Amino acid sequence: MPASPLVPSPVHVTEAIVRALEDAGVDTVFGMSGGNTGRIHSALAAHTDTIRSVLVRNEAYATSAAEAYARHTGKVAVAMAQGSWLMGQGVVGTLEALFSGTPIVLLGDLSDGAPFSQHAPYQSATGEYGSWDARLAFKGITKLVLEAHDPVAAVQSVQLAVKHALAGQPGPVAVLFHSAALVGEVGPDSVPRLYSSRGYLTHQGPARPDMAATAEALRTASAPVLLAGGGVRTARVEGPLLRLARATGAPVVTTSAGKGVFPEEHPQAAGVFGNYGVPLANDTLGAADTVLVLGSKLGPSDTALEAPGLIDPARQRIIHVDIEELNAGWTMPTSEVIVADLGAALDALLAELGTAPVPQAAVRARSSVLAARRTAAGDDAPYAAAETAPLHPQRAVAGLREALPDDVVICADAGENRLLMCRYFESRAGGGYLQPAGAGGMGYAIPAAIGVKTADPDRTVVAVCGDGGFSMSLGALLTTVEERLPVVVVVLNNGILGWVKHSQRSRGEQEYKSTLYGFDYTAIGRAAGLASFHVAEPAELAPAMAEALKADGPALVVVDVSTEQTFTDLRTPLMG
Repeated sequence: MPASPLVPSPVHVTEAIVRALEDAGVDTVFGMSGGNTGRIHSALAAHTDTIRSVLVRNEAYATSAAEAYARHTGKVAVAMAQGSWLMGQGVVGTLEALFSGTPIVLLGDLSDGAPFSQHAPYQSATGEYGSWDARLAFKGITKLVLEAHDPVAAVQSVQLAVKHALAGQPGPVAVLFHSAALVGEVGPDSVPRLYSSRGYLTHQGPARPDMAATAEALRTASAPVLLAGGGVRTARVEGPLLRLARATGAPVVTTSAGKGVFPEEHPQAAGVFGNYGVPLANDTLGAADTVLVLGSKLGPSDTALEAPGLIDPARQRIIHVDIEELNAGWTMPTSEVIVADLGAALDALLAELGTAPVPQAAVRARSSVLAARRTAAGDDAPYAAAETAPLHPQRAVAGLREALPDDVVICADAGENRLLMCRYFESRAGGGYLQPAGAGGMGYAIPAAIGVKTADPDRTVVAVCGDGGFSMSLGALLTTVEERLPVVVVVLNNGILGWVKHSQRSRGEQEYKSTLYGFDYTAIGRAAGLASFHVAEPAELAPAMAEALKADGPALVVVDVSTEQTFTDLRTPLMG
């Protein structure tokens, strides 16, 4: 089909930028007006029927919300603000997008103060003497930085940013506008020509790789394991993964980034493996003779610092599938590397197994082995029914699981609370689970919930954080009220920075500056306009959650939890 012009008649450059975003399928912008990007914000006012603009109170919330939106939907989301603070404040979500392979576009400016750019104007980011270098700074935390100095380049940079954010392994791309790029008009006669954004995006499906050898490996292995990373979510192949598990009878383990891509109540689910993984998952992976790795870098936090008792290329056949060639066979040697889109790879593998299936006797035997191993492992959460106060962390997590629908989307935070949620919260079929497993910045959960709820307004979305992470994202509560986003925020309140304090204690150090003042978080939430509840006893959790879930707007549930279980208790002995 012939390419069509982006704009059939001359329009202001900021109008053309917005149309380029629309044409590329972008429907949400998170941010706050600042610097020269305020001109683009003003242009968005005429496009509220196609692009929702979500006002945040800190640039960090914009990038984290955009990252969660994009990770949840697979679509590009935009974070936009003045360049200085899109970098200085917004680095939290940008780093998460970089490490997690999430497609977001950052729209910022150079605050160049032209024509005085050589005279060190206020906030200037051009890299000239007396200025800071925005291009260099963003280069360190993104896939690509595009800098526009004229109107046509401004529009084309936005189009290319969407393309690069989605291409190959997805990730963040930054566009930096010089002030001269956001004034004047562009039109059908502009040079270079401006065409529809759709023509720049990849349309053809990826080639189907040869998966015959992989299929044969899964048919003949005595103890195969399917290892699912965050790339399974990125490729939107949760369904094919489930079909592959059924076809092979192989148990499924996930990385922490991959938690939620396979239903953990499924009889073939062994859980999250790794440094703080479920013992059943670690034991299952360690006993494997063949491991099919799907969309994981196999970093040291996944492999218990490369413990050979967990994953060992010297004794296991490791088959690694990843869309990024540099990720496959990166951290350890593999028997086979398949560079391909996971969707194409799994389709080809399922077709091979459809032609020559795994014998049903082998499927049943593999399932029986996992069931026996699960029985032998026993109860991993013995305090899930404890009635002590403050609540044992296992009791709090179990109460949340009981109170929430199966299709809930959990947005977890960083810190000790993340490890407890990752270990004990069962992510079920139809549900979602996002956590900052890439960069691990605290204060992620509430902005992430804003992003997911914006994308998926009919789903129950719950942010779970500790009181430390909650304190870092108090301003995000205002956005939940202002944008009428009925998310539920759960604070596991123990009055400490758990990771810090328990690290100090485990090393025999002075426990210093790791205790938090006991603010009345419930009152703070109520003052901000949230329906707010305080849970001090186990019996209060279920009714508080019920009220929060039916609230006409955002809600806050502050749960007092004990410090009797620490992240060090969760560490696998494989780490030594």
